[in-house]
Amino acid sequence: MKKLIIGSAFALFPFAVFAVETAQQILGRVKNIFDTVIPIIIILALVWFLWGVFRYVTALGAEGMEKARDTIIMGLVGLFVMVAVWGLVAIIGQTFGITLGERAPDLPQTPILPPGVK
Repeated sequence: MKKLIIGSAFALFPFAVFAVETAQQILGRVKNIFDTVIPIIIILALVWFLWGVFRYVTALGAEGMEKARDTIIMGLVGLFVMVAVWGLVAIIGQTFGITLGERAPDLPQTPILPPGVK
């Protein structure tokens, strides 16, 4: 297992060397990942909440209603946390001027000359 990890690291090393990115590009990639994953998690939390409501409505005893109520509360807490995280990601994105799919400007192409040569 150790050899596989080390071999993979050495195989990917050239890509890491040539993948020099600015902090804004890295934050843009993280924001893109969050913008993709967070709606999925929000949908899952909503489904969990609705499942709790369904269980509460169809519960026969007090114990079943209590378990369903706990499921509803966990779903609401999950929804609140995920919407708050999504809001924080949006605030951070606006603070640093990052938009979804934004590409960093290209650097000007200047020739690299040895010292003393103009």
